Amino acid sequence: MRVPAVVFALALALVGGATPAAANSATPDARLVHPVGVRSATFTDSSRATPEVPVLGLTGSPTRVLPVTVWYPARGATTAMPTPDARPATGRFPLIVWAHGNSARGSAPPPVVPMWASYGYVVVAPDFPVSSRARTILDATADWGAQPADVRFVLDRMLSPGTDDPLRAHVDRRHVGLAGHSLGAITVLAEAYGPDPDARVGAVISLSGIPLLPGTDVASRPTPLLLIHADNDATVPYGSSTDMFAAASGPHALVTVVGGNHSTFLYSAGPETAKVVATATLAFWDRYLRGDRAAPDRITALATPGSYEVQASWAPPTPSP
Repeated sequence: MRVPAVVFALALALVGGATPAAANSATPDARLVHPVGVRSATFTDSSRATPEVPVLGLTGSPTRVLPVTVWYPARGATTAMPTPDARPATGRFPLIVWAHGNSARGSAPPPVVPMWASYGYVVVAPDFPVSSRARTILDATADWGAQPADVRFVLDRMLSPGTDDPLRAHVDRRHVGLAGHSLGAITVLAEAYGPDPDARVGAVISLSGIPLLPGTDVASRPTPLLLIHADNDATVPYGSSTDMFAAASGPHALVTVVGGNHSTFLYSAGPETAKVVATATLAFWDRYLRGDRAAPDRITALATPGSYEVQASWAPPTPSP
């Protein structure tokens, strides 16, 4: 698996061009650019089934098989590409689950996803059993509602103690984030703000998302939320994110890519937009998974008339009297 080298060039240029030693941080290694290790595994949930989807050639199964790819801070010299099975860096690092969109794969994420690992995060990305094989928006509808539980199962596996996987010892189990694009955003929004919200989740990023699954309500829980959406999205209405921004009860922000569409700003953006997305997402993780109180300023500073709009409400909710 290859990840564009531009992601690591962007990593070195992030946060206003600050070098790792000069950037503000709540922890010693938050701005250290790590080499990135990558490994693959397969998680099987025997308690839930995969439906039959004839149009995709899926006959159905009594289990759910989730291939996962994990990027993590590694030891050694920084390279342009992730290093398979490299030794994890010393320390514990917050965990992020990446949820891919319909017809995409966790194993082939947008460049920003493995970049998070270079800044001190463990990132795990499952390939969902049906939507990773979908060809059209309708192919995976029978399985959409099962994906939040897939995310929860991946979290259970990554956070479980007593495993013989040495990488688990480097996961900070107290700090967990979820991020997703399109159907992946629908999935993580339901896991964090649905009828049975996962209390382990401390921050959520929705890219081109909408609270589509039943019971999803961003006002129901004060988990911090970052929304990134292009205002010319013909697949998921931009208004879904403006509505979530208006409704969210916890700290939240909306970064608008002016004139952008559903996926280009994330998967094949030019250098300026790629840096905006990388800076915004990394600053959000740094604030809510690492405690860097200055990090939100890096998001609000991204506002550029005619190119990027930023709305933010960072204050925590006021307790009821």
